[in-house]
Amino acid sequence: MTSELCRQILSRAMTGGLAGRSALGAGSSSAFPPSALIHGRALHAALVDTYSRIRADWPRARSIASRAQRAQRRSISSSARRLLGEMLFFLVRNDRMLTLLLQRAGQVSGRDRASHSEALVLAAGVVAWGVTPDAAASIWKGPSIDWDGVADPGHTLLGWIVEEAPEPWEALGGVLSLPDWLAKKLWDELGPGDDGDLAFVVDLAQSLGRRAPLCLRVQGRPAQRPPLLQALALRGLAVHATPWSPVGIRVDQAIDVHSVPEIRDGSLEVQDEGSQLIAELVAAEPGSLVVDACAGGGGKTLALASWMEGTGRILACDVRDVALEQTRKRCRRAGVQSVQTVPLSESGSLPKALGAHIAGVDRLLIDAPCTGTGALRRNPQSRWHTSPLDLQRLPSLQAQILDRFAPLVAPGGRLVYATCSLLEDENDRVVAGFLERHDQFAILPVSEILGSQRAEQLGDGRVLKLYPHVHDTDGFYAVALIREA
Repeated sequence: MTSELCRQILSRAMTGGLAGRSALGAGSSSAFPPSALIHGRALHAALVDTYSRIRADWPRARSIASRAQRAQRRSISSSARRLLGEMLFFLVRNDRMLTLLLQRAGQVSGRDRASHSEALVLAAGVVAWGVTPDAAASIWKGPSIDWDGVADPGHTLLGWIVEEAPEPWEALGGVLSLPDWLAKKLWDELGPGDDGDLAFVVDLAQSLGRRAPLCLRVQGRPAQRPPLLQALALRGLAVHATPWSPVGIRVDQAIDVHSVPEIRDGSLEVQDEGSQLIAELVAAEPGSLVVDACAGGGGKTLALASWMEGTGRILACDVRDVALEQTRKRCRRAGVQSVQTVPLSESGSLPKALGAHIAGVDRLLIDAPCTGTGALRRNPQSRWHTSPLDLQRLPSLQAQILDRFAPLVAPGGRLVYATCSLLEDENDRVVAGFLERHDQFAILPVSEILGSQRAEQLGDGRVLKLYPHVHDTDGFYAVALIREA
């Protein structure tokens, strides 16, 4: 039975386009000639060197890649620099699967980090960019590798399943490049069983290896979306209205967001459609008092200000000064004057700016720190540096934040708890524990805020549960809690 499940996982993944061009997403540089990866010495060297450094420091993957692209301005063309960035993050997303292919093809991972990185770069070229096995063999100077086997991942991975007999969750992680601990959690919670199925969990895992789409949000009410859509389309941009958020715009091509006038002047903000829905769930009314407890860079703060039509007051809080400075900059650009930033200590009593509003806040948003497992499309490197220890630590922190801020909510007011995690430990279980400790709060079904039809499409009618492969948003969980007394 286990072997059959593993075969089904592989078959389903292959049907979805295992690590091939379909994984690259809109605006990829897939038309770039494969020979450039082999014979373009500067590009090849930059790929190998940069990816070697990324693998040694996963948390800094994005900054390492950005620096490498800037450093190559005089050595390679702009299209080659785009390909450099694209390939680096293709490698990040598919590192485990490519390593598995190379191991099956004869490559032995040793202490030579650069050599292994070069093998991974060539394997990525063979799997996704049309580099032929002969071309890869011509440049590879290490121990013999069966590049034909690398070029046929379905057959090679089937051989691994037959010979090694992995557990289903190990097959899920190996085929779709997830760490074992995360693959097992997803399999146990969403895989075959009473409430899940194999197709769902495989499609979800596969979606986490794809590029996230570019979504914009109108800094205003829904009625302002049609004219902005028209203005973008008239300039030749491929755009359409988002299906779930009434203020979202999806961009179906690669663009330099800083070149869009409406983004520069604050009329539009870059924001995932899922984040837009969480702000809508808060349902902050004009003139109300709102606290954004974990404001970060201010994306949801600005979205709340939009729904409030620039009136009322928003207290945007964070423990990081740099995040609050980003919030202030974005508010200035958008012309939003209703936001006050509030620096927080990591523990202890709330600052006076908040303490003065005990039981007086109309809406409280807690977009809590989490493992970020729902946002791996956007931050693919997180899969390699987030660990089970984080999952042990974070639910306690999430509970502490809830307990710390809950007294602010006025009777009849609303608390919205949200994460970009797919895992029950950070979502339903945290909320269940909070409700046991705070019996004055009760769940307000999402259907009463978004309407029954949308609520059923975006969750179970009671809470919001967004999945990349279902909704094409980041993975999000959100629940609205009303204070009854």
